[in-house]
Amino acid sequence: MQSYSAIFDVLVEGQSKANRELRNTPILSFELHGEGHLPRVTILRPAIRNKKAQTMMIFNKLLLGRQATQQLLLINDGVLPAKVDFYLHDVEGVYSLQSSIENPNPENLVINDITRKATAASAIFEVGQKIALDILFKPKPTQGSQRYEGVLRLVVVDNQYEDTTVQLIGESYTDDITLDNIHGLVMSDEPLPIENKQTIVDDDVPGKKNQKDLFD
Repeated sequence: MQSYSAIFDVLVEGQSKANRELRNTPILSFELHGEGHLPRVTILRPAIRNKKAQTMMIFNKLLLGRQATQQLLLINDGVLPAKVDFYLHDVEGVYSLQSSIENPNPENLVINDITRKATAASAIFEVGQKIALDILFKPKPTQGSQRYEGVLRLVVVDNQYEDTTVQLIGESYTDDITLDNIHGLVMSDEPLPIENKQTIVDDDVPGKKNQKDLFD
């Protein structure tokens, strides 16, 4: 927003000689004030910022083959309707956009096929309106354990000063299992001997117990 001001003066020519000394004095004067506005949107979520005051979306470490989502919540806090185009820069192809189930105005959000269009999505915000998107992080099993970085760029149409970036950061890992001290079994055609020992107590004789050990 920018403020403007001016002074409007009205001078009358052809005055009488008695009023010549006043010919340079305006008979009507008033001030003009105005404000210029541009469409704008503000990011409400996530709230994390880097040293350059850019929004950061950091995903937890994720097992390969699984996926995680985080919400991007925007609001039009200006005085004009706004249209926003979303550009996704993702070299590894692990990030994508989708409408959030918590989106209060899903009809105002269009998700595009980035293989056919330059913009990943477009949204139209009425004044005071909120729109929510889900950012999906899904590393591919063939890519292995690594760190993934991407950038989501938000461009407000008809406002060259509103160019916002969201830094996307994710990391994947593999679930490795190691078995130690495992020895191979030697197979033999002969059965292994099994010793079976039983103890029998003879209680027939009063006051005397006889124990016999039987071996099979």
